[in-house]
Amino acid sequence: MKPIAQVKSSSQWGKIIEYYRECLIQENRQGYTLKKGQLEPFPKEDISSFVLGETSLNFNFGERLAHTPMAKFLNRSFDNPKARLCFGYSFFAPSVNEVTPLIYVHVEIEKADNNSFNLQVTEAEDIVVSRAFLDDLEFSEGESDELATTSLPKSRQDLDTTKNLLFSKIDNAYQRKVPRVQSRKKISAGTIYDYPAFFTVEKTVVTKKLIQDLDELSNKNNWEKVSPALKQLLSVFPEHDYPKTQDLKQDMGVYVTAVNQHQLRAVQSVRKEPAVVITGPPGTGKSQLVLNLIIDAFLANKKVLFASYNNKAVDVVMERLQNEIEFQGAVRTGNSSNKRVAAAQMKKALNHINTQKEKYDLSEIQSAYLKAHQNAVQAQDELDKLRELIGLLESHEQEKTLYLKYLPKKLRQLAKKTTPKRYKDTEFEKLQSVLSKLREGALEIKQENLALTQELHHIKTKMPSDYPLIAEIHRMEQQWGVFGDDFVQNNDFEESDAFLEHLENWSNLVFLVEKKQDYKVSSKKVEQLLSTLSKKRKAAQESIIEESDIVSKKHSLDNLKELYRESLLLREHFVKFSAKENSFWYRFRNLITFGSFFRKEMYLLGSFEQRLGISNANLYSESGDIGVSVEIVENLRLLVSVTAYRKKVEFFEKEIARLEKALPDAVYSDIDKLQKNDFENTQLKIKLNVLLSEAKDNQTKTTEFVERIKITHKHNIKKFGVVKALKDNPISEGKELWGIDTLISPVSVEEHVKKWQNLVSFWN
Repeated sequence: MKPIAQVKSSSQWGKIIEYYRECLIQENRQGYTLKKGQLEPFPKEDISSFVLGETSLNFNFGERLAHTPMAKFLNRSFDNPKARLCFGYSFFAPSVNEVTPLIYVHVEIEKADNNSFNLQVTEAEDIVVSRAFLDDLEFSEGESDELATTSLPKSRQDLDTTKNLLFSKIDNAYQRKVPRVQSRKKISAGTIYDYPAFFTVEKTVVTKKLIQDLDELSNKNNWEKVSPALKQLLSVFPEHDYPKTQDLKQDMGVYVTAVNQHQLRAVQSVRKEPAVVITGPPGTGKSQLVLNLIIDAFLANKKVLFASYNNKAVDVVMERLQNEIEFQGAVRTGNSSNKRVAAAQMKKALNHINTQKEKYDLSEIQSAYLKAHQNAVQAQDELDKLRELIGLLESHEQEKTLYLKYLPKKLRQLAKKTTPKRYKDTEFEKLQSVLSKLREGALEIKQENLALTQELHHIKTKMPSDYPLIAEIHRMEQQWGVFGDDFVQNNDFEESDAFLEHLENWSNLVFLVEKKQDYKVSSKKVEQLLSTLSKKRKAAQESIIEESDIVSKKHSLDNLKELYRESLLLREHFVKFSAKENSFWYRFRNLITFGSFFRKEMYLLGSFEQRLGISNANLYSESGDIGVSVEIVENLRLLVSVTAYRKKVEFFEKEIARLEKALPDAVYSDIDKLQKNDFENTQLKIKLNVLLSEAKDNQTKTTEFVERIKITHKHNIKKFGVVKALKDNPISEGKELWGIDTLISPVSVEEHVKKWQNLVSFWN
């Protein structure tokens, strides 16, 4: 289903409710993880027709077989109303005592008499590829969806194909052929129980009812009945300002607990907004807020439903409503015991209302409450002012101590001893403004750098299966220990260029491994070509290498590639010409031209040899034997090919030497421990190139930002008296306040600015 960003129509409403319904169905199926003792094996024979719903199974045990394991199992399944009978087609054991079905169907069971049963696959239900099995293999949600839907078997052939596909998925996940067993006693962790069996799971009545409710709700006609608040919640909130908080003095609401400014704003927002999200860590007063919201809505004659995924949260609110506030208008529902208590509470509340004889004047009660409310607010204001006066000095001293604590050790004594003379408050405010802007810039660069280092670390350590080379390095580490002096795990880069250098080393490592593989392949090709050419020409390989050296000195690799293409065309030409060699017209034409016709053809061959820089004229005669020329052209083609491959080998040797020199000694010396070099590195190289480009941009930003800080230092000395006084004080020398290295890391840049911020804040 295409993602729905917001729900604005009846069709979208139907789709999103149907989506949640499917989620519940899938969640319900994910619980199919069993103990191996819960399986009841069933003879293989031809069970395909039963699984596909084509036939039913009939069991008539009789008195003699009434106590067999299958008879007992079916009796238990039939007698247990909460049990749901299923039939699994092969099972996977993720642990010693647990199994999950690979493919399964739900089965209906009918009992004819004490010892007779009829079983058939539940009508209108598909064969299911187990979600629990896919979860055990740690497939992503997308992979699970694709595998579970595209692999649904619809025929006997499909059934075996799907089973074999799932077997191969298990083998791939374990990187080996997983053992198949056909006895429950032999089931162990990481094995496949390749045998059909019945099993039962517990029916989830609540989930089933939820699925039924969602099925009814998905009707498009229900969209018109949806409340404005829910429609707002399912849509994208339009940008708007929340209402300004009304002062508690003017607020006419009834509050059953003390409220702070944040809680007051939340209550007032709920009164006016269709939907409000309120967040806060534990201990910030969310429970008190809930109590006030419930009472506020109740007094406004509104119905209130308080729900939570946590039963304890509902119990706490209910307990406080009943015991602290003595509010009788709330009932707790949920499980059956809560429902019985709720019914009794409702009856008690109704009886209390019916037996209440004395009548109260609501306006008098409201007037008395408002007067008490105003007195309480006034008393609270006076108390707050007194607390503010008492705590101001204490808070100021605590704040100064905190700023001093955050300063480096070298600067703490400086901060205490060099407190500047009294300057205008505006000077400190402006200086803090300058530093705050610098800090924002430094934090941005620091976060960018951190994101880059984390992404590289994730590639190196968390995603080895996506990159074969990294997976091989991890395997090597298990056998030989740390690769390249902690090259993989290293994620600590103090200097700005250290991370860039590390990335370049990774890029060089990938290229070095590839070049070693290219060198190996090309060297083998040279050996094969030299051997072939030596046999064809009946010459020593040394003489062929001498000819190859002559050709190599005269031609570049690109020229050799072009000459190779020409040799193919020339060979094709002479092969065709050779077919005409014995024809009457060929011999007649050559005769009347006194052999010049043959010489013209051979001139093509001689011309090609001259271009190569060699002469093999002695290898053929002018007798008109065109077959010899075909052999010569083939030898020349092989000579060009071996020369090209030798040039490649030379190039790869130079590249390998260059890359080994560029890499740390510990890294390139460990490369030879890799079992192979032929990896598919395209995706890894793309990732590294992107990271390398972004790291260079980050380094440029850092360098430019450091220059900006240096300029700001000079400017501030002239602009702010407090900075000039500090600069003129000899005690400030050597405290690393004025100098900053251009190659400093983004983390250190941010620390430098923060150091200045804390120093100025301590003085202010």
